[in-house]
Amino acid sequence: MAACGGGGSQSVTVGTPQLVPTAAPTSAPQATGTLSITFTIPLPGGAGTGASSRAPAYISPNTRSVSFYDGKSLVYVANINLTAKPPTVTTVYSSGNEVRDLSCQMESDGYQAVCTEVLDATCSSHTFDMIAYPNAQTKSRSGVVSGGGIILSEGELGPYTVKKGDNGSHEIILLGVAAIAHFAPITTPYSYSDGTNTYTNVGVVGVGTYTVSAAIDDASGATIVLPGDYDNGPVTFSETDGSKILSFAPASYTTPPASPAPVSFSVQCVNPGVATISALAKTKPDTSYASKLTYTSANYASSPIGSQTFRCVADAASLPVTGQ
Repeated sequence: MAACGGGGSQSVTVGTPQLVPTAAPTSAPQATGTLSITFTIPLPGGAGTGASSRAPAYISPNTRSVSFYDGKSLVYVANINLTAKPPTVTTVYSSGNEVRDLSCQMESDGYQAVCTEVLDATCSSHTFDMIAYPNAQTKSRSGVVSGGGIILSEGELGPYTVKKGDNGSHEIILLGVAAIAHFAPITTPYSYSDGTNTYTNVGVVGVGTYTVSAAIDDASGATIVLPGDYDNGPVTFSETDGSKILSFAPASYTTPPASPAPVSFSVQCVNPGVATISALAKTKPDTSYASKLTYTSANYASSPIGSQTFRCVADAASLPVTGQ
């Protein structure tokens, strides 16, 4: 992705990607090789937005821009319009060192777009990164690239030794960033009235277990699926009010489901009261990527990523609990 002939490079500073020009080295040209990075994006609303996506990467159908790095150097940024037929690509920034513009072609099924980035690199060891964003990016007159929003997914290829000539096509496994937990209503067979208010979906202390479900989504609201693990996993569920109202079955997820679906776990009421169940995730990736990004709330999800309340009451013999 960086030039193979010893051309200029760009580096990235903190927060939302920013590039700062550096002086071109004066060393003699080096041997170069060419390789392609290919990825498949499910189109918005298409049947290919789940497990049918064939490429080994999680890429949200709501992706609007992508960035590529060679080590710590930002080498290419493009905005993608997936609603156009075929999808259109607008180059925002290119290092100019034989980096080819990204191209996307719609597949015959009409549900997915296959995109290819062709680049030249010096014949040496490289680490290539790719990051997908939900918003378009822009470049100022001073050359600063900004925008994009919270990272949807990111991944890395390498270390990879580039050889002279054609190095073929490669796919980066992108890992989805868990940013939102959408909880489903906790269905129980009980309702409870305290004389003023009636509460439905109430758990009873010591009476069975109750199922809690939540869809783990990226920042655009698309549910994250395999093949990669969560970029900031594991996603864990726990009671965060400190009241010890609930006991949890194992509620930790490193790997997302194979198709868009919620994850589930069980809780049991051990004390009366109102419990806050929160979904927690890391505020930076598990992997230390080569790209020189400092992960802040400007470009990465905060935690908790969602919460749900659940009311527990004492046993049915002593309180007015009725079946629904």
